[in-house]
Amino acid sequence: MITKNEEYVLSVALASESVASEIVARVIDITPASPAAAQAVLDVISDSKKEQDQIKEYLIGGLCSRKYGSEISEQLNLIVECLEYQAADSVANNAKLTEAQDKLKPLSKESKEYMVICIANRSISKSITDKIDIATAQALNIADAV
Repeated sequence: MITKNEEYVLSVALASESVASEIVARVIDITPASPAAAQAVLDVISDSKKEQDQIKEYLIGGLCSRKYGSEISEQLNLIVECLEYQAADSVANNAKLTEAQDKLKPLSKESKEYMVICIANRSISKSITDKIDIATAQALNIADAV
């Protein structure tokens, strides 16, 4: 889980407290045990198209890189997508869950370095990007509905 201090530093780096809070909400630290638990996580997230676009644009601006801001944003969106399929608890979504999970991957070394530049603090940046990678791994652990 991203700490309050890390969230504050991220909000300063991105110049938006609300965007930092939305990023933090997407960075799950455990795989929800049930569809209801996944829904509880989703209830905290504002996952509108507008919100997704705003996170992406703030990451692009903060990192000064469309490529790496988009990479991080895409990973966060895929985590939410996997949670949505888990919360729906429908066998019909299993193929879509697998498709989303196939796109998940750890953040690139380059995107992590751009985050260091954005945040101007290597240890906090490493902690945040490591937690995004952990959230990615947790999303990969979401099992198909039965």
